[in-house]
Amino acid sequence: MLLDKNTAILLSFDNLNSATETMSKAFREDPLWQHVFPDEQKRQRALARFFEAILTASISRQQTYGIGTPPAGVAVWSFPGQRQASLSTAAFARLLRLAVSPFALAAIKVRSVFAQFERMQKVHAPSNVGLYEHFGFRRVQQYAAPGTELGIWAFYRAAPK
Repeated sequence: MLLDKNTAILLSFDNLNSATETMSKAFREDPLWQHVFPDEQKRQRALARFFEAILTASISRQQTYGIGTPPAGVAVWSFPGQRQASLSTAAFARLLRLAVSPFALAAIKVRSVFAQFERMQKVHAPSNVGLYEHFGFRRVQQYAAPGTELGIWAFYRAAPK
């Protein structure tokens, strides 16, 4: 099967390093991450650790997709009704290391934001305003992170018939 550069493919652990790099670069200048880690070098290290742990878990659950080789775009999707596989030992270890690292202290700073992400994910879908609206998603909820001027959005797009 021939894939073009716009075809999303399920990523495997062979793609972990390049996917981690792609996600880290994508969020380097994100206002939320700048708020949590104002120092750019610390932010880069924290993002790499964070996305390595998250992607290890999502790849083990077959929820991570990429565009291109190496992936120039990465998405983690939870499909409605998808059964959650248990975490691999490697995924669990990376998440545990993340929980006991300096990242955990910074995460306390934005725990209410992440709690809202969880609530919104259960009710709605993804985030990145213009991109998602361009692809037919509609904004269903907007949330202002407490103590910041950061906005978070939930989008929804019905499955094709």
